[in-house]
Amino acid sequence: MKRGACSQSLTLVAAALLAPGCYVLFDVDDARERENTAAACSDGVDNDSDGKIDCDDPDCQGLAQCPPGGRGNPCGNGVVDPDEQCDTAIPQGQVGACPTSCDDANTCTTDRLTGAGTCFAACVHDPRPDCCGNGRLDLNESCDDGNQRDFDGCSRSCVFERALVLTRMEILSGPEGCDLDGDGTPDNAFGGSADQAARDRISNYVSMNFGTCATVVSLLLFVGEDPRMMEPSRFSFQLGVDTTSPPEPINYFSGHEPFFVRSEGIDANGQPLLALDSMAPGGSLVTNRGNVTFFLPLCDSGPSIPIDIKMTTLNGTLTSTPVGVTGLSARLCGAPTARSIHHLPNNGGLGGATFLDLLVVGVNAIGLRVDPTQPDVDIDADGLEHFQDTDGDGNVDLCIDGNGTQIPGRDCADDPRIADAYSLAMDIEAVGSQLAGRAP
Repeated sequence: MKRGACSQSLTLVAAALLAPGCYVLFDVDDARERENTAAACSDGVDNDSDGKIDCDDPDCQGLAQCPPGGRGNPCGNGVVDPDEQCDTAIPQGQVGACPTSCDDANTCTTDRLTGAGTCFAACVHDPRPDCCGNGRLDLNESCDDGNQRDFDGCSRSCVFERALVLTRMEILSGPEGCDLDGDGTPDNAFGGSADQAARDRISNYVSMNFGTCATVVSLLLFVGEDPRMMEPSRFSFQLGVDTTSPPEPINYFSGHEPFFVRSEGIDANGQPLLALDSMAPGGSLVTNRGNVTFFLPLCDSGPSIPIDIKMTTLNGTLTSTPVGVTGLSARLCGAPTARSIHHLPNNGGLGGATFLDLLVVGVNAIGLRVDPTQPDVDIDADGLEHFQDTDGDGNVDLCIDGNGTQIPGRDCADDPRIADAYSLAMDIEAVGSQLAGRAP
């Protein structure tokens, strides 16, 4: 304060006349400087002698560590006081510790830390516009369920996911197959090898495992921009597991049962291992020809058997409502590999230990006939492979590669040189189901 300014500053200063004129000896503003810093407002001392300490002093209000209204306990006392969000003295990882960084693992938010270093530190996650997973239907999105998870009805890329659960399959007779090799005639070596009674028995045996004795089910998964899947989509087989514990198989085919998707048909990036392009304009489903893995749940030999089917097509009728698919009646054609068929146990009481043994050796008993049959689809283009039962016990024990190489042993079909397949045609039916995410 300058000399001669006393009359203008009496409400601001305490002054004394030491000599003619007016001199300021004690400036209240200067005193308050000592009670409006972070250090002064948390030292437990009444620095400006106004009877109020630290954050209870109005001069401290507005500082980061002092909320409006005042409080008696300073930030950093190791206790989250009623007017604090956290306390800086509480170690990280313990309840009440103040955040030092923010990351909600959601790419649809911008993460920022407010009040860093104070007892009011907090994480703020600002939604990013036009981002899949922000819970809003933005440009180029078909759906947005507020997360970036797959197999819950809306994918991580914000397209619809719809599933059906397989209820029935019927192996067709040889003339009812599809033309896989382009010669104008149907190909169905698997179905053509068996009479009607044998085909029915195999179909019933497999279909039974979709029902009440299975703890998992075969799902048909469609992913696309149209919830009815009439527009271009992607189709794959997946394994589903009941979301209830213990499982309730009686509800599997109600059309409303939710299933978790198991990991067998999913790659390291969380996407289906193998899928076909599909579309169903007006409900008429067609797919391209490609490779799929069909997961067959079995009651009496483990949770599932993966069947690799080459040159697969799926054609039929897909029914739906505006919100999703409700049913499928279709014909599946393709060529399951001999290696996969070797892994499918034959527990029907007739023939060898596996379905490959049954096909290669054949059986004719109790009104059932399966003629000895060899692979008819040359997958690796080195000539068709052959299988033999050299000791007459009904089980394959010698595999002969297309180039003539002989591979002995009961599991010779597992040799990587064995790649050929049997043509197959079957009719399948499925009903709608719900998706509940990845299996925990």
